[in-house]
Amino acid sequence: MNKRIYQAENIGHFFASSVVTWATGTDPEDVLKRLRASERGNTYLSKLLDHKLYFVPLPEGEDYDLVNYAPDVPGTLFLGTYKYVRPGTNTKNII
Repeated sequence: MNKRIYQAENIGHFFASSVVTWATGTDPEDVLKRLRASERGNTYLSKLLDHKLYFVPLPEGEDYDLVNYAPDVPGTLFLGTYKYVRPGTNTKNII
């Protein structure tokens, strides 16, 4: 991922969430890593969870509501759903 393209410091931030927790930041890779790290207390659930990534057009630290674990901000972009896969895992049956 080209971080120069995705750096969002001046125009917004990234928001990642699962049903367990959420994380924000200006680097999408770092946000997903922090989300995964915060779920480590519940390893069974974190293996099953999908992580959703959004771009929120507000500076990090601004207050906003969440609806169904997603930012409720006009102009928010849904960037995708990600699942952690342990290196060496057989991914044949993962959709």
